[in-house]
Amino acid sequence: MKVSSPPPKPPSDQEWRPSDDEATLLARYETLGVDDNTLRRTQGALEDLVAHRFGGEESVSDEPTRFEADLSHLSVAMDITGELGRGGMAAVHAATQRTLRRRVAVKALRAEHRTPEKARQLLSEARILAALEHPAIVPVYLLATDAEGNPVIVMRAVEGKLWRHYVDEKGQLQKPASVRVEPLRWHVGVLATVCDAVEHAHGLGVLHRDLKLRNVVITESGDPYLLDWGLAAALVPNSELDLPWVADEKQLRGTPGYLAPEMAAVDGAAFGPWTDVYLLGGCLHAILTGWPRHRGRTVIEKLASAYASRPAQYSVGTPAELALIANRATAREPRARYATAGALRDALRGWLDGESVAETLAHERQALRGRQETVRIEQESVRIEQESVRIEQNALRAHTDALVREREVVRRERAALERGASFPPSPAPGARRQLLAVLTLAVLLLGTVVVAQLGPVMINGRSLWLLLLGEFLGGLLTVFVSRR
Repeated sequence: MKVSSPPPKPPSDQEWRPSDDEATLLARYETLGVDDNTLRRTQGALEDLVAHRFGGEESVSDEPTRFEADLSHLSVAMDITGELGRGGMAAVHAATQRTLRRRVAVKALRAEHRTPEKARQLLSEARILAALEHPAIVPVYLLATDAEGNPVIVMRAVEGKLWRHYVDEKGQLQKPASVRVEPLRWHVGVLATVCDAVEHAHGLGVLHRDLKLRNVVITESGDPYLLDWGLAAALVPNSELDLPWVADEKQLRGTPGYLAPEMAAVDGAAFGPWTDVYLLGGCLHAILTGWPRHRGRTVIEKLASAYASRPAQYSVGTPAELALIANRATAREPRARYATAGALRDALRGWLDGESVAETLAHERQALRGRQETVRIEQESVRIEQESVRIEQNALRAHTDALVREREVVRRERAALERGASFPPSPAPGARRQLLAVLTLAVLLLGTVVVAQLGPVMINGRSLWLLLLGEFLGGLLTVFVSRR
């Protein structure tokens, strides 16, 4: 994801004319003694991502700080093994603490920044880290001096990569190998954790003022740690941490690509928790686009962009809710932003929860569709079983009806037998036929006997043959009847 288009190339120095916002800021900076040549210098795109930061270069005090006497009796026994990284004024080295035999990180001023003002900033950072006990803030083990009397901070060694490493200039989001969450969701979760750490700092009256992707280190397990409290200031006067009161700010400090409008205007009276909220919104902008909130080829162009802080236009692929959150957090008017870092954190977690709910609902719908298909199959199986039962019931009913009919016949026969018990039973059809055949034969035999007795007297030869033919035909009839 990226912003609609890169900024136009500025005209040459001979043709350059400041815009209205730039002219307003230049007039303001002139009263503060800011060098005009510094504001008009150009920066490459890659250097823009690294982000030039205003520290205390414009104002260096030669007065000793009141902390130097406190450090005179301290010492540290460390074996330095290499450099882990460096910031605007200090470098962080990997070391082994001899007494406890543990690996630690040692932060010390770089040679070109060993001034009382920088020492004061480093000491303030140490006291801030010691006061802020939060899972996303590196704990301090020791505040001491090196062999030359320069202050050093001994902290927990946190191994990992800067958050910037996981966001490239094309807006492609990466994540540690151990993280199983979708990249955008993981980055938003990291920002929510950083918001929580900033909210914790605000509760102790500390304003960070330099929140950006390069000031957060990510461990291999994906856990973030907020670094570099060198520009921190107090939200109230007379801070117990001996921090400068932010309302007294008279210098241009911070990273131009992330600055809030009140920071660009150096209006200390307008600073508050909402200032860090703006910087956190700038981090969200960098996640969504791959670039800082304010872009330009010169420092003054970036400062003018910060001063105007017009709503950003995000690409079509950017989640609409995150775009709204980013623009609200980086609104020009402080009262239009989220009132606290905690409120911004809640908005981000609300988006995450909403996404989680949507994913859960999608999985539940898929599971529901599977269950519905299972129920449909089970219902079809039940329907088939019911049809089988119905057929069996019909067969059973038919069989039952047949049994009832048979019982009725038996009942009627039994009743008939009971009514006709004094009479002999009627012969069966077959018995009747046999009886009829016997009677027919008997008649024929009787006729034969009569003819034999009377034949010689009354019957002549022709009549006898006719009589015998009739008996023969009667015998055939008898056989036919008996077989049926």
